[in-house]
Amino acid sequence: MTDELESAGQILERLGLAEIPRLQAEIDQLRQNITFLFEHLNVSIVKRECVRCHAPMYLALLKSGRKMPFNPDGSSHFSSCPFANEFRKERKA
Repeated sequence: MTDELESAGQILERLGLAEIPRLQAEIDQLRQNITFLFEHLNVSIVKRECVRCHAPMYLALLKSGRKMPFNPDGSSHFSSCPFANEFRKERKA
């Protein structure tokens, strides 16, 4: 056999699946973030829709009573919601 063997990366690229390793890494990071929330912050997480922009999101309910909205990719929903300023509370001086 004189044919060269393709690497796994070359096969994935040829099949148009080159993004799979990057996506797997993002999924792994999201799992780590969620594990941290459950183990260290004692939270519960509920799936919701943003009441203003209607995007799918998750709401972490902290034991302290605070709420942390985040997107399905694990990023803060405040970073992507066009109405985020409506939800921000003024800080006491």
